[in-house]
Amino acid sequence: MRFNPDKALAQLQQIEPSARSAPALTRGEFLSQLALTWRYLGRHKTALSLAEELLAYAKTQNNETLHAKGLLTEAYVLSAMGEQQSSHQLAFDAERVAARTDDLPLRVQTTITAGQSYAEQGNYPAALQKMQHAVDLAHQVKDDLVPLASALNALTLLYTQMKEYDKGWEVLAENIAVSERLKSPGRLAMAKGGTVLVGAVAATSGHQLDSARGRAEAAAKHVLGMGGEASSVVRVNPSEASAIAAMVAENGVTMMVTGWRRAALAADMVLGGQRIDLVALADVPVLAVLAARAPFERVVLALDREDVSQNLAERDLAIGVTIVAAAAVRGRVVVVIPTGADPDVVAKLEAGGAEVVQDPRPRREAVGAMARADDLVLVPSRPGRSPLHRDAGAIAALPVGCSVAVPTRPHTGAGLVTGTTTLVGSRRTA
Repeated sequence: MRFNPDKALAQLQQIEPSARSAPALTRGEFLSQLALTWRYLGRHKTALSLAEELLAYAKTQNNETLHAKGLLTEAYVLSAMGEQQSSHQLAFDAERVAARTDDLPLRVQTTITAGQSYAEQGNYPAALQKMQHAVDLAHQVKDDLVPLASALNALTLLYTQMKEYDKGWEVLAENIAVSERLKSPGRLAMAKGGTVLVGAVAATSGHQLDSARGRAEAAAKHVLGMGGEASSVVRVNPSEASAIAAMVAENGVTMMVTGWRRAALAADMVLGGQRIDLVALADVPVLAVLAARAPFERVVLALDREDVSQNLAERDLAIGVTIVAAAAVRGRVVVVIPTGADPDVVAKLEAGGAEVVQDPRPRREAVGAMARADDLVLVPSRPGRSPLHRDAGAIAALPVGCSVAVPTRPHTGAGLVTGTTTLVGSRRTA
């Protein structure tokens, strides 16, 4: 349903007469699915009305399973409407009610959502306890892998938020294996990075607005076609940076992804051309990507000596992005690191399942010797005014033509040269 809401809505409307006269649990499930479908389509008032109808129906039936499902459905709708405090309380209530039932999949779902709510509040110890409990419950479900896939996906993302990267990698491996057994492109896409909001900006209305809307809708449809969850938003604003910053603030974004271009002059390789202050304004990390023509099949994290010993915040952010990107290539990760690097760092990377290649040459030469056209090479940013390291430009210029990405921390000082639709990931999904 989340992966193709238009098709789901048509199917649900077709069975609505019979579903509304079906037994209580079937009718309740129908109301929940219909509400969430309208939520995915952006019709929040309709979705909220259906959630309230489900809660009222649960009360007439004196059924705690329906009551928990109604609370959970309303929590998801309010979350999409930006009413996080009310959404969190409903999620906690739903978990308490569901715990009194013998519906294991529902208990898994409500426990995950309670954990996500704690994470959004910054209470990571409580969130971790809930997510681990959700995984334990999901392992008890014998006839359905969906609860386990959902719980593992949520736990992977939480470990990444907590910077427990080695644990995140371990959970990620099981997550992808389970998702592949489901044979669902959408579930596999969840394991490969979650939800996408596609944003585009037009300087003026009219032709520019129509063009921006077309780009955003086309990009969202492309994501949906890959099995992901996506929606789009378009703003009219002469300042691209401020418009995108507003999208980030209003949609609960956790990371922004934007394209960057190589300039014609080598001296201005990364930051040439028209500059915007996107990185400086963003309240979330920004992943600047120069995408090659070929889809990537392997993630290469390229570290230099400063990444290992000094720029630890930038390195940790790059590792976190690597974990998420690794899901898209079924865990195939190579870390290039200088020979003689801290053994503890090497051991932790290897424990997380990465292939570690120690090379005495400068980073750009080490990567150049092993890069492939189907690689995504991640280069940590550097602190200071110009976070996009020149090595990123040098690697992007390699004849092999690999994709290159640089994750930057919020409010980093430099501008970016952009040329592609911006993609931003949303916080929480049903």
